[in-house]
Amino acid sequence: FGNAPPRMLEEQGKKIRDSIKKIAGIKKVVLLGEQQQYVSIKLLPDRMRMLGISALDVRNSIAAHNHDAPWGKFNNDRLSFSMKMSGNLKTVKDIEQLPLMRLEKQGVIRIKDVAVVKRKFMDEQVKASLSWNQEDYVSVTAINIHKSAGKDTIALMKKVREKIDSFESSPGWDSRIKIKIVGDQSIVI
Repeated sequence: FGNAPPRMLEEQGKKIRDSIKKIAGIKKVVLLGEQQQYVSIKLLPDRMRMLGISALDVRNSIAAHNHDAPWGKFNNDRLSFSMKMSGNLKTVKDIEQLPLMRLEKQGVIRIKDVAVVKRKFMDEQVKASLSWNQEDYVSVTAINIHKSAGKDTIALMKKVREKIDSFESSPGWDSRIKIKIVGDQSIVI
């Protein structure tokens, strides 16, 4: 939590999550308050019609250059299909630059010529907020840590605290970001 921008809190939360996942004996680490990203491709029908390009041409170009991860569903009045992303397409610019066809007068027509491509955030599925000492609630990025059965809770929490301390004392850590442990089973034991 803190006065840092929400995206920064989320990015730091991801780094902490990924670091804690590496501790032997940790079964699962869940980040709460994270907004999933997706890529929106808004086709420009008038431009497509003028160039003789169909939605299927756009889909095929993306499919030909990409593989592996679900990307969601594409729907319009005449066509519906699921898309995947990972492969070679990592950024919005990668998608915008995909070639669709070559026309004699216009040269190479790319997706950016017939669509608006943007990275967007899905609506929050889980919102994490906390309040201390009866103050107003603040939005937080929360991390839930689950240990493997039979592992030493006290020893694991000691390692988790060491990881957290190493983040907070690292030179690149933004001082606006605060870490607070709000539940710790090792205290009860």
